[in-house]
Amino acid sequence: MLPSGTKYQLLHTAGSQDVALGPSDSFGLSGIDVIADNDTELRDRKSKTFSEDDDDLELQEMAGAEKSHLDATAWSSTTRRHFIIGLVIMIVVGGLEGSMAGSFSTYALSGLNKLSEEGTLDVASSVISVVLKLPFAKASDVLGRAETYAFAVSLYVVAYIVETFAGSFNTFALGAAVYTAGAAGTHVLTFVLIADFTSMRNRGLAANAFFLPSLLTPAVSGILVDKVVNGIGWRWGYALLAIFYPAGACFLVMTLFRRQREARKAGAVVKKKISFRDFALQVDLGGLVLLTLGLAMVLVPITLSSKSSGHWKTGWVPALFVLGITLLLCGWQYERRIARHPAVPGSYFKLPAIAATLSVAILDAIGYTVTHTYLFPWSVAAHDLSPRDATYLKHASGVGQVILGLALMHRMRAYKWLAVFGSIVRLIGYGLMTRLRTNNSTLFELFIGQIIQGAGSGIIETTMIVASQIVVPHADVARITAMIAMSLHLGGGIGSAIAGGIYTSSFKDRLRFRLGSGVGEDVIESVYDSITGTLPEWGSVQRVAVNAAYSDVIGYMTWVALVMCFPVVFLLAFVMPNNKLGDGKDLASEKTAVDADELNDVPLRTAQIAA
Repeated sequence: MLPSGTKYQLLHTAGSQDVALGPSDSFGLSGIDVIADNDTELRDRKSKTFSEDDDDLELQEMAGAEKSHLDATAWSSTTRRHFIIGLVIMIVVGGLEGSMAGSFSTYALSGLNKLSEEGTLDVASSVISVVLKLPFAKASDVLGRAETYAFAVSLYVVAYIVETFAGSFNTFALGAAVYTAGAAGTHVLTFVLIADFTSMRNRGLAANAFFLPSLLTPAVSGILVDKVVNGIGWRWGYALLAIFYPAGACFLVMTLFRRQREARKAGAVVKKKISFRDFALQVDLGGLVLLTLGLAMVLVPITLSSKSSGHWKTGWVPALFVLGITLLLCGWQYERRIARHPAVPGSYFKLPAIAATLSVAILDAIGYTVTHTYLFPWSVAAHDLSPRDATYLKHASGVGQVILGLALMHRMRAYKWLAVFGSIVRLIGYGLMTRLRTNNSTLFELFIGQIIQGAGSGIIETTMIVASQIVVPHADVARITAMIAMSLHLGGGIGSAIAGGIYTSSFKDRLRFRLGSGVGEDVIESVYDSITGTLPEWGSVQRVAVNAAYSDVIGYMTWVALVMCFPVVFLLAFVMPNNKLGDGKDLASEKTAVDADELNDVPLRTAQIAA
């Protein structure tokens, strides 16, 4: 789970910044207020689909995004083909890397005797990812897509080196944090690039078409994981990824840099110096710090509380939770009253499409993550699957996502009832999981539940992205895309926290119950923290008991996901609007397209922007 416009140039001058605006193409100049002698002419054409206060949406902030949109005509046909090829390569490599790295993580934590920390690590990773989505999106507007993408890829290399040589859980967690930062950048930028060059109608089709090769990556990655884990070991696996991933990304990054050179030659490039203070204001550093700390202090106690003897009665747990809620409330007020460029503008939530999309994203991610955090170790322990087959099972849902999300929305030119149908299919999938995720289930039963759930989620996720992007001007696409990604990772963090809390609070008790009083605590502790070399022999009475305990815990997690399905159906059916998907880039451009001929006649003029 990628269109063209007018050319313009920002000229940096002392005390002010001037923008030279050229003629518009068929998409119009939606989303831009131009301060000129005949500014009323353009302001009357500004879309009413989305509006903000002047301080929230200045042309200075939008310049980078509009540059990406408007200089598309500067692409040569060769560079455009190279971009498509590079993006496909990047998605294939990213799919392989993601599948392999996730599987290596289970064996790394098991080897470090810290498997029970997987939920906590996922929570921390989700919080980091939530924090960095918007800065990466805004940095790509200010600094450029190529520079930001290259920086994100470099973080992968650093992370893999740290994880390769990790001798303790803390060192491995540091590498995982750096990895999450890189993933946050590449993931959000991939969808931003897709949105940059597709129309409303084609966006869902293009996104799924680009991800079509990922149908094969789980099969290939499963074989590779099996060979690495049973051969050279997980450390060498990370070392290989440190070479493999940047090699796959270099073609796309080089193409993006080439595109920027072509844009400079065509005169469609932004030349603007920006201080760190201005950059911090534009990315809303103050708001992000408050929101980040608040999220961390809310999510982490949920999973860590189960490790203390008193659980929620332990003093630091409720104190940290209350402090987190307080910081979130402060962040909300900061965004409303202080932030010049709020990371989370309140005006977004007045639009039903965005409010419903962000809510569904959180709920969908909770359901998915709570059922998948411990799916890999459960399938290895309770069903004796090889690393290859466990990888296949974990990523089977992605197959259904890509296939059913591919062309339906393009054909229908609408998305609401398609999304409702997807939410019902997803509910059926999780319902099957509550019945089929047992230690007695067949392999076919396990896979069919995954595929049905994935099919429903595939429809929902495709519609979520398009539904929210089309109601804002293109200048805000990076920000709203980042907010969707943030919501998904926020939900993922909550889901991981719930899964980690269920695992740490109930697994030992279920082991004691299933194994009986005759088993010592040393056996329970070894099974609890590792799946490599500590499980009883397959087929033995003790192994059957361990399998049953694992299935008990995974069952609790699946019921949580099923409960999360019902509000998703309600939101999509009664809150989500059913906007029609036209051939413009967004609804704003659709509304101004009727005036395209008149706008093409508007003479070149200079708009001055306050520094």
